[in-house]
Amino acid sequence: MWNRAGGHQGCGKCGKAEAFCARLFQASGGNSRRLRISTDAAFSTAPRARQIRRLVDEELNIRNGKKNPSKIRNRVQTAIGRPDRGRPAERQRGRARASVVGKSDRVLAQAIPHQRAGRSSIETGTPVRGREREAQGQGWRSGDADGLFKKIARLGSAQEKRRYIRDHRQELGSISKACQVAGLPLSSYYYKPDAADRRWRDADDEKLRERIERIHEDFPGYGYRRVARELVRRGQKVNEKRVRRVMKKFGLRPLTWRRFVRTTDSRHRLPVYPNLLKKRQVRAINQVWVADITYIRIRSSFVYLAALLDLYSRRIVGWAVSKRIDTELCLTALEMALETRRARGCIHHSDRGVQYASIRYVTLLRQNGLQISMSAKGNPYDNAFMESFYKTLKYEEVYLWNYETLEDVLERLPFFLEEVYNRKRLHSSIGYLPPTEFEAAVLKMKPADRPVLNL
Repeated sequence: MWNRAGGHQGCGKCGKAEAFCARLFQASGGNSRRLRISTDAAFSTAPRARQIRRLVDEELNIRNGKKNPSKIRNRVQTAIGRPDRGRPAERQRGRARASVVGKSDRVLAQAIPHQRAGRSSIETGTPVRGREREAQGQGWRSGDADGLFKKIARLGSAQEKRRYIRDHRQELGSISKACQVAGLPLSSYYYKPDAADRRWRDADDEKLRERIERIHEDFPGYGYRRVARELVRRGQKVNEKRVRRVMKKFGLRPLTWRRFVRTTDSRHRLPVYPNLLKKRQVRAINQVWVADITYIRIRSSFVYLAALLDLYSRRIVGWAVSKRIDTELCLTALEMALETRRARGCIHHSDRGVQYASIRYVTLLRQNGLQISMSAKGNPYDNAFMESFYKTLKYEEVYLWNYETLEDVLERLPFFLEEVYNRKRLHSSIGYLPPTEFEAAVLKMKPADRPVLNL
């Protein structure tokens, strides 16, 4: 008799044996240790029960990888689905009623999955590794499709995705699956614009190109996001994705340069101060000022610019230009800021340069009630706000005008700082507004409704 821990029993001489074996095999989870077979004579002489027992053992061998499933699968299917030819016809007719009772369980026995550990299910009639051999016969590996699908997800426009799917159609196999991975509707893949629609679109793109070029004349460092916001301010609402597509189509890129001159000398014995900006919230103007020095190349040498920026509104509140990089340069910029802004209680943040750590500079800060904060040594990220401002200054002003003398700098630089940067240029950190407009809007708000800058 078959039993499981002394539980249900079934007879090997009747048609219910097969249903019992199927239930027992599923209940055991394919683990032979949970099954216990007795040597009862009546059961051992039943050919149908011996056949089911042999199939159970073979199924365990398949799961353990000891036998080829392709040779056994057909035997499992034909043995369970055909009538018992070893019995006389009279005995088969006598068992017809029992066979009908166990029919649904035979279907359950056929549905037992033939699967090795760590591998996918094997379909009926499919030889082992058949798909791999077929893929190698076509000149590519089955793993290549995964790489192709990953490349689709990184593509940008719908036109690029359509071209890629069309060029790799044989490797990808299913167009619907490729479009699903790429996030491209099937209608977009099969869409073919007519000649009139293409001419209208090209003409419309040309008009948008002219508007973008006019914006780049004033702000050559604008990317597609700021260009889209500036178009809205000028009365034309355009989607950012379309602006990006048109700029890419016509090669309209923001100007960039990369040059570096060291302007910070922190090798001194003057006192330094801790960084007060970490994990701080700024809720109003004149709460945090950041300061730094940069260079401007002219024909024969360099001139230096010291500036202070209000961190909340991104407005330049003080600046000074000189041929010498000394404490007097920084003092001039600070005095300009103190004349126009109320700064008592404000945090003054700078690097550890000798100019900002000098006795004269520190004394002026304390006399006006400013708190002193300094970056870590050799860490420009602590003063990244000023680094970002100087990048904008050079990309959108200095490199374009190619200053030759100090007089050129003094003539052009104030206009950019006061009229362009403070009053016209859009800043993404303050909602794509110029600093002066942002300050005016904040002053009209209640203190509880004002935006908060988390550092």
